[in-house]
Formats: sequence, structure tokens, C-alpha cells
Amino acid sequence: MYEATPIVNGFPGKTETHGSFGWSSVWLLRGFDRVIIVETGPPSYLPLITTALSELGLGTNEVTDVLITHAHWDHLGNISLFPQARRWIGRVEYEWALSQAPDEPFVSQPLLGALSHPQGLLRLIDGESELVAGVRAHNVPGHTPGHLAFAVDTTEGPKLFTGDAAKNIHELESVAVDSAVDRGLGARSVTWIREFARNTGSSVVPGHDVECELTGHGWQRRSEQRAEIQFFHRRDAPPARISLSDAELGPVAVEPFPPECGMPRPSINEQANAE
Repeated sequence: MYEATPIVNGFPGKTETHGSFGWSSVWLLRGFDRVIIVETGPPSYLPLITTALSELGLGTNEVTDVLITHAHWDHLGNISLFPQARRWIGRVEYEWALSQAPDEPFVSQPLLGALSHPQGLLRLIDGESELVAGVRAHNVPGHTPGHLAFAVDTTEGPKLFTGDAAKNIHELESVAVDSAVDRGLGARSVTWIREFARNTGSSVVPGHDVECELTGHGWQRRSEQRAEIQFFHRRDAPPARISLSDAELGPVAVEPFPPECGMPRPSINEQANAE
């Protein structure tokens, strides 16, 4: 069995003005003489990944395998970090992504090209199969045509890494899939994920959320979902800290950061009245 460790927990967010945050889930699996990364996150994750691996006593060149659920940029963004790793992705997905026009949303041709470099490391998955001991690929199309999920035997019990077939707890619960090539097919895949979790006792790691589990009361997160964002809201003040958490029952909290470089700390009223 594998020891499973979250490297970066995904976050289910997007904006009306700047699109998706692209904060996807990245996990580490260790077992059977393998060191496996599940997804690689967006390019901005590079320092988070290298720091987390270093704290676990690992270098990026020690990763033996990288599992990719689908070909979008926020899941492929750091594939080049792992020069020794085999890169696993569905053949249908890979061929579909390569055929897309440059303006296809979320598909980055340069990142797709990085999958096949160095040569000899790309592994195209044909259908549902066991990839390495304790890791099995399952078809969950809809978000993209060849999307895969990965079922893994871990020391904490079975886990299913769904990628963006189910991006967050809302999609798991509502079966309403946002951003999909085929929404009907995507809804069927979410239904399959629910039945798989029910029948196998698997927890689920969505593409943009913390680990979830199916209970008698529906889907529940296994840990707090939280994020903090700095917002430089005024030219003469330090940034505000916007804290987001599913543990908060009231409105989103906005607090100033501590003073930096001797700059005065604005009061909450000053922030509220800022233009």
C-alpha cells in the first residue's frame, strides 16, 4: 500500500474578472518502491512542490511516476520538474489535446510537448487498467474526452483521485459539472464516482478541493478548506489579507496584514472606506 500525502490541497475558486485560479490538488504516493506524484498543478506551484518534497527528504529527480488525469494546463504545469519520472496520461486524452487549436480553453501546447521530453518516459493509457501495483486507471469522461481517475490502495484506505471529473465537493453533491466538453457525460461520471466510493469505501480527492468522503449525510470534507489572498488595495497601505474558509459561518473575513517596512497598519474602518 501507499502512504499518501497532500503536497498542495486544491481550492475551488474562480473570479468573474480573472478566470479560474487554477489551484488544483497535488498529492504524493510512496510505496512498492515507487515515488508517485498525482497531478503537477499550475506553474505557480513550483516553489510549493519543491519545498514540500524537500521537507519530506525527497528531490524532484527521485519521483518515479507522474499520474495526469487530463491535459489542462493547471494539472500539467510542472511536469518538467520530474526528469526521471514516467508520465501517465490517457491515449484518448493526449491525442484529443494535441489536435486542439491554440485558443482551446485550458490546453497549453507547450506543456503538452513537455510530456514527451525527455524521450521514452511518456506512457499512454489504453482503457481501464492497472498502471503499477496498487494504482488503477478508470474512465471518467465529460470534463474532457479522455479524462481518467486513479484508484489507489493507501495505508489510510482506498482513495480515488478524480481530477476535474469532479472538481470540488459541490460537483460531487449536486452532480452539476461546471466547465465540461460534454456536461451530460460529465454528470454520468460524477454518478459513477459516487457509486465507486459507496461500493469500495474510497475517499475522493477532487481536482480542486481537499479530500472528501461519502457519509450518510452526503459528501463531507475531511479537512478544512481554506485559502489566504493578499490584496494590495491602496497605494499607501500594506496589503489586506482575504481569508477564505469553509469553517467560517459568517461573511468572508478581510483583515490587514501586519505592518511591513515600517508602514502604518490600516484600521478595518480605513479598509472599508478605501476607494
